[in-house]
Amino acid sequence: MLASSVRQWPDLEHLVILDSLTYAGSRANLTEPDQDPRLTFTEGDIADDTLVSELLEKFNCDGIMHWAAELHVDQSIKNPAKFITAKINDTFSLLDLARRHDVALLQCSIGGSLGRLRPQQRRMNHFH
Repeated sequence: MLASSVRQWPDLEHLVILDSLTYAGSRANLTEPDQDPRLTFTEGDIADDTLVSELLEKFNCDGIMHWAAELHVDQSIKNPAKFITAKINDTFSLLDLARRHDVALLQCSIGGSLGRLRPQQRRMNHFH
């Protein structure tokens, strides 16, 4: 998804990617974007205010695009506290950092809004 997004932004000067690479992320997904000199990848947590501030300052960022962490609904059932922390507290932290650094924040929800479920996935039972 990232690779196709970057190709659609020919005027993009630089994109800094911050990802904690939990169950939903894989460094292998960034092999094509790694070839683009406009991209910088940093493994880390959006809850780390110091790291996010350092990246905003180092790369003179003018915005934050937050691709909603903890995107699998089953995670909210298995571990609601972690889900609430990621979806609410960490997002609020980014909003506060955006305000303090005077940059825009674009909140993106990617969980169920992209792609289609295969027929066998439609019958998933989240209450095992």
